[in-house]
Amino acid sequence: MYDNSFKCTITALLHGISAIFSPDDMYKYVKELGYQIDPSEEKYHFLLYQRISKEIAYDYFHIEDEDILSAIECHTTLKKEMNDYDKIIFLADKLAWDQGGIPPYYQQLKEAVNISLDKGCYWFISYQFETHQLLMTHTWLLEAYEKLKQTNEGK
Repeated sequence: MYDNSFKCTITALLHGISAIFSPDDMYKYVKELGYQIDPSEEKYHFLLYQRISKEIAYDYFHIEDEDILSAIECHTTLKKEMNDYDKIIFLADKLAWDQGGIPPYYQQLKEAVNISLDKGCYWFISYQFETHQLLMTHTWLLEAYEKLKQTNEGK
Protein backbone atom coordinates (compact mmCIF):
# COMPACT_ATOMS: atom_id res chain seq x y z
CA MET A 1 0.00 0.00 0.00
CA TYR A 2 2.82 2.44 0.91
CA ASP A 3 6.15 2.83 -0.87
CA ASN A 4 9.37 1.93 0.96
CA SER A 5 10.52 5.44 1.81
CA PHE A 6 7.07 6.39 3.11
CA LYS A 7 7.00 3.32 5.35
CA CYS A 8 10.40 4.21 6.78
CA THR A 9 9.39 7.83 7.31
CA ILE A 10 6.18 6.94 9.14
CA THR A 11 8.04 4.39 11.25
CA ALA A 12 10.77 6.88 12.11
CA LEU A 13 8.21 9.48 13.14
CA LEU A 14 6.22 7.12 15.37
CA HIS A 15 8.84 4.75 16.78
CA GLY A 16 9.30 6.62 20.05
CA ILE A 17 5.85 8.17 20.47
CA SER A 18 5.23 6.37 23.77
CA ALA A 19 8.09 8.23 25.45
CA ILE A 20 5.35 10.61 26.62
CA PHE A 21 4.51 8.01 29.30
CA SER A 22 6.49 7.34 32.43
CA PRO A 23 8.03 3.86 32.70
CA ASP A 24 5.56 2.99 35.48
CA ASP A 25 2.61 4.02 33.30
CA MET A 26 4.05 1.95 30.45
CA TYR A 27 4.16 -1.07 32.73
CA LYS A 28 0.57 -0.56 33.89
CA TYR A 29 -0.59 -0.18 30.29
CA VAL A 30 0.98 -3.41 29.03
CA LYS A 31 -0.35 -5.27 32.05
CA GLU A 32 -3.84 -4.03 31.11
CA LEU A 33 -3.27 -5.23 27.55
CA GLY A 34 -2.25 -8.66 28.84
CA TYR A 35 1.18 -8.60 27.24
CA GLN A 36 3.72 -11.23 28.13
CA ILE A 37 6.50 -9.17 29.67
CA ASP A 38 10.13 -10.03 29.06
CA PRO A 39 12.28 -10.27 32.23
CA SER A 40 14.29 -7.26 31.03
CA GLU A 41 11.08 -5.25 30.63
CA GLU A 42 9.93 -6.41 34.06
CA LYS A 43 13.09 -4.95 35.58
CA TYR A 44 13.47 -1.93 33.28
CA HIS A 45 9.99 -0.73 32.40
CA PHE A 46 11.26 1.89 29.94
CA LEU A 47 12.10 -0.96 27.54
CA LEU A 48 8.36 -1.36 26.97
CA TYR A 49 8.24 1.88 25.00
CA GLN A 50 8.88 0.21 21.64
CA ARG A 51 5.91 -2.10 22.10
CA ILE A 52 3.63 0.66 23.37
CA SER A 53 4.64 2.90 20.46
CA LYS A 54 3.31 0.17 18.16
CA GLU A 55 -0.01 0.19 20.02
CA ILE A 56 -0.27 3.98 19.78
CA ALA A 57 0.56 3.91 16.06
CA TYR A 58 -2.23 1.38 15.53
CA ASP A 59 -4.85 2.74 17.94
CA TYR A 60 -4.43 6.49 17.53
CA PHE A 61 -2.82 6.95 14.11
CA HIS A 62 -4.68 4.03 12.50
CA ILE A 63 -1.51 2.51 11.08
CA GLU A 64 -2.34 -1.00 9.91
CA ASP A 65 0.69 -1.73 7.74
CA GLU A 66 2.42 -4.75 9.30
CA ASP A 67 5.89 -3.65 8.16
CA ILE A 68 5.53 -0.30 9.91
CA LEU A 69 4.06 -1.81 13.07
CA SER A 70 6.70 -4.51 13.25
CA ALA A 71 9.58 -2.05 12.82
CA ILE A 72 8.18 0.23 15.52
CA GLU A 73 7.73 -2.71 17.87
CA CYS A 74 11.33 -3.92 17.67
CA HIS A 75 13.41 -0.84 16.88
CA THR A 76 15.35 -1.11 20.16
CA THR A 77 15.82 -4.87 20.40
CA LEU A 78 15.17 -6.25 16.94
CA LYS A 79 13.61 -9.74 16.98
CA LYS A 80 14.17 -13.20 15.58
CA GLU A 81 11.67 -12.94 12.73
CA MET A 82 12.91 -9.63 11.33
CA ASN A 83 12.32 -8.09 7.95
CA ASP A 84 14.26 -5.36 6.14
CA TYR A 85 12.12 -2.59 7.63
CA ASP A 86 12.85 -3.89 11.13
CA LYS A 87 16.58 -3.86 10.34
CA ILE A 88 16.54 -0.40 8.74
CA ILE A 89 14.77 1.26 11.66
CA PHE A 90 16.88 -0.62 14.22
CA LEU A 91 20.06 0.60 12.51
CA ALA A 92 18.78 4.14 11.94
CA ASP A 93 17.89 4.34 15.63
CA LYS A 94 21.48 3.45 16.52
CA LEU A 95 23.09 5.81 14.01
CA ALA A 96 20.93 8.79 15.03
CA TRP A 97 21.16 8.47 18.78
CA ASP A 98 19.74 10.85 21.35
CA GLN A 99 22.92 11.67 23.26
CA GLY A 100 24.22 14.48 21.05
CA GLY A 101 27.16 14.33 18.72
CA ILE A 102 28.19 11.28 16.77
CA PRO A 103 28.08 7.82 18.36
CA PRO A 104 31.57 6.41 19.07
CA TYR A 105 30.77 3.38 16.90
CA TYR A 106 29.33 5.41 14.00
CA GLN A 107 31.99 4.75 11.37
CA GLN A 108 32.30 1.04 12.10
CA LEU A 109 28.54 0.58 12.02
CA LYS A 110 28.25 2.49 8.74
CA GLU A 111 30.94 0.25 7.22
CA ALA A 112 29.08 -2.86 8.34
CA VAL A 113 25.76 -1.50 7.00
CA ASN A 114 27.43 -0.80 3.64
CA ILE A 115 28.08 -4.54 3.38
CA SER A 116 24.51 -5.51 4.30
CA LEU A 117 21.68 -4.82 6.72
CA ASP A 118 22.33 -8.19 8.36
CA LYS A 119 26.01 -7.39 8.81
CA GLY A 120 25.15 -4.01 10.34
CA CYS A 121 22.65 -5.51 12.80
CA TYR A 122 25.02 -8.30 13.75
CA TRP A 123 27.93 -5.89 14.19
CA PHE A 124 25.92 -3.57 16.44
CA ILE A 125 24.54 -6.29 18.69
CA SER A 126 28.01 -7.81 18.98
CA TYR A 127 29.34 -4.37 19.89
CA GLN A 128 26.73 -4.04 22.64
CA PHE A 129 27.77 -7.37 24.12
CA GLU A 130 31.51 -6.68 23.82
CA THR A 131 31.25 -3.25 25.44
CA HIS A 132 28.79 -4.35 28.14
CA GLN A 133 26.26 -1.68 27.17
CA LEU A 134 23.16 -3.68 27.99
CA LEU A 135 21.60 -3.36 31.43
CA MET A 136 19.93 -6.71 30.82
CA THR A 137 19.58 -8.62 27.59
CA HIS A 138 16.07 -8.66 26.15
CA THR A 139 15.02 -12.08 24.85
CA TRP A 140 14.20 -10.61 21.42
CA LEU A 141 17.71 -9.16 21.11
CA LEU A 142 19.31 -12.46 22.02
CA GLU A 143 17.13 -14.35 19.53
CA ALA A 144 17.91 -11.82 16.78
CA TYR A 145 21.61 -12.08 17.56
CA GLU A 146 21.58 -15.87 17.35
CA LYS A 147 19.77 -15.77 14.00
CA LEU A 148 22.12 -13.11 12.61
CA LYS A 149 25.12 -15.02 13.93
CA GLN A 150 24.17 -17.98 11.75
CA THR A 151 24.19 -15.84 8.60
CA ASN A 152 27.22 -13.68 9.47
CA GLU A 153 29.81 -16.04 10.83
CA GLY A 154 32.32 -17.06 8.25
CA LYS A 155 31.59 -14.04 6.02
